[in-house]
Amino acid sequence: SKEGKNFCIEWRAFAKSNPETNTEISFYTFSAEGTLVYRGDPSAMTDRDIENCGRAMRPSSTTCLYDTAVPQAKEFLANINAAYNGLPDEVKSSKTIKEVIGSTFMIMTDGVDNMSNKYGSNDLKNIFAQLKQVGTTVVFCAANLDAMSVGKDYGLDENTCLQMGSTASSGQTAMRSMTKAAIRTTTRSRSRDTEATDESYEVFTQAERFASCDPDEAAIY
Repeated sequence: SKEGKNFCIEWRAFAKSNPETNTEISFYTFSAEGTLVYRGDPSAMTDRDIENCGRAMRPSSTTCLYDTAVPQAKEFLANINAAYNGLPDEVKSSKTIKEVIGSTFMIMTDGVDNMSNKYGSNDLKNIFAQLKQVGTTVVFCAANLDAMSVGKDYGLDENTCLQMGSTASSGQTAMRSMTKAAIRTTTRSRSRDTEATDESYEVFTQAERFASCDPDEAAIY
C-alpha cells in the first residue's frame, strides 16, 4: 500500500537525519502466517525494501494475529533488555531502561484473528504488560471491530488505540496517523518524567482520530 511505503520512507528519513540515534524497525505482516518483511536500520532501507513493505500490506480473508504478534513481542522485549544490558555500567547506574531506550510496538489489523492455534488473547495481554513495564508504547489500530474495546481486553488504554474506518481512504489515513504516532512516541524524551505513562500522553491527535474513521462508522462500535 502507499501508506505502508510511506511508513518506511518516514522512518528512513528520520534515521538518516538522526544518525546519533541507534534506530531499528521490524516490519511484519500476518495473514495465513506471520511474515518478516524487513528488520534493521531504517536508514539502510533501499527503495526495493520499501516497495516490498508496501506490497506486503495487502488485505486478505485470513488473520494470524496472535501467532505472529506474541512471539514477535517476546523477541522485541528480549532485544530491548539486551540493548540495555549491553550499555556501560555507569549509564545503567544512573538511568533506567525507560530513560535510554524509546520503543513502540504497533499492531494494525482489519479483523479478528481466525488462524492462530498456538497463542490467544491472554498471551497477547501478558506480553503487552511486560513491554509496558520497560516503557514500550503499545499501540493497537483496527477496522471492522471495536478497537477501543478489544484494545482494553489486551490491557491497553484507549489513548493508545485507534479506530480505523473500513474504507480505503480512512485506512490510508489511519496508517499515516500510525506512522506519525510511532515516531512521536518512540523519540519522545522521558528523562524529565520517568513516571510518565501513555495514558497521560497524547499518542494520537484528535484530528488524526477523526480522519482515521468517519464518526458515523465509529458510532457503530
